[in-house]
Amino acid sequence: MNARLLALPLALCLSAAASVSRADTSSGVVKFVEYIESSGTQFIDTGWTPTNRNVRIEATYQYVALPETGKRTYVFGSCLWTVANTRLQYAVGSPGKCAIGFGSQFKETTFDSYETNLIHKVVCSNGVFSLDGTTSGEWDLSSGMIDKTSKSHAVFLFAFNSTQTGDVCPGDHSSIRLYSCRIWENGCLVRDFRPVLKDGTACLYDAVCGTFHFNGGSGAFAAGGELPTTYRKALWIESDRTAYVDTEYKPGAGTEFEMKFAFTRTLSSRTYVFGEYGASAQGRFMFAYGPASTGCFLGYGANYDGAVAGVPYNDDVHVARYLPGEGFSLDGTAVVASKSMTTWSGTAANLYLGANNPNGGGIDSNQLSPIRIYYCKIWENGVLVRNLVPKQRANDGRNGLYDEVNGEFYGFIGTGTTALVPPMATVIVVK
Repeated sequence: MNARLLALPLALCLSAAASVSRADTSSGVVKFVEYIESSGTQFIDTGWTPTNRNVRIEATYQYVALPETGKRTYVFGSCLWTVANTRLQYAVGSPGKCAIGFGSQFKETTFDSYETNLIHKVVCSNGVFSLDGTTSGEWDLSSGMIDKTSKSHAVFLFAFNSTQTGDVCPGDHSSIRLYSCRIWENGCLVRDFRPVLKDGTACLYDAVCGTFHFNGGSGAFAAGGELPTTYRKALWIESDRTAYVDTEYKPGAGTEFEMKFAFTRTLSSRTYVFGEYGASAQGRFMFAYGPASTGCFLGYGANYDGAVAGVPYNDDVHVARYLPGEGFSLDGTAVVASKSMTTWSGTAANLYLGANNPNGGGIDSNQLSPIRIYYCKIWENGVLVRNLVPKQRANDGRNGLYDEVNGEFYGFIGTGTTALVPPMATVIVVK
């Protein structure tokens, strides 16, 4: 399965950790799994540091090996020793050695999950801890204040980030299975970790930031069983100039193309419905839609016309087509350019929807479109090679297009996307 897990960076997602890989610079096979399991030497850097007391963290876990008598190991934790009010931690220990911390407050308690073979959920909400929905008076640390001015360290999973230099605290690694972890700050979801295999390597995928978080310790995580990939049928997917779709298809002389779309708002300049061009400004296949003041932009092979006039510009639903030997059309009416749009030359790059792919290079954000996509079909020499229909992947909420020809999902590359999903519209696809 070529699961596309892609997103542009967010300010809340920035991290200097070497164990974090951004999905928009990665490729390969991703499989959702039930959990990842540490042996006691691995950990994950969440890349997130609490800066105020309005935070919530939820972790679902199971201990595989218990700490030795008199010791504890961490499900999650962070604290800068030199600044007392930077704590956020939960550790399971032998009786009396459970540790919780929030801001300036710290307690050792007996109320914890000191056993194996049971799955538990721990929650810290503004300093109040609970275990499997139950809390204890000694688990209320809501009076603790997070220091907003002193810089702490990012919260670690499977370990405790506690030294002044930010290194993991020796001996505090846990041997657990982690099923999920979610973090909110000021009511906003900032991390949503899902266990995955990325090219065969067990790690966590953050569905909020579009990042893979890999092991920061030694050895390797084990992984639970592969989960079925579930998609919800959508009527359309939409981006407001924040994302695009990579079809992973390179146009050529035999390409026939059809796409149903609508701009969700009009702009003062043209932006791309679809586009790409290859090396030496050849291999073009592009259509930018714009108002009368700028006109449309068409490109095919080595030719282009940057000011095609007479094309109605509005936020109606349109169907754009390209037929070999005939050229481009919109809603059945030919879009006439000043140069030939039927003579192919050059080698194309991947075709993007809602953006232009310039020679396989970086995207010009000013050319991203406020676009709603209903479907896209591509034929190669009369053979259907892409039948892209809107879907929302239930495993991580990713919006994108599912190819019914090849059984591949092409998720939006970007952030802030939406989809219209009818109630009870779920299709399960297992790869």
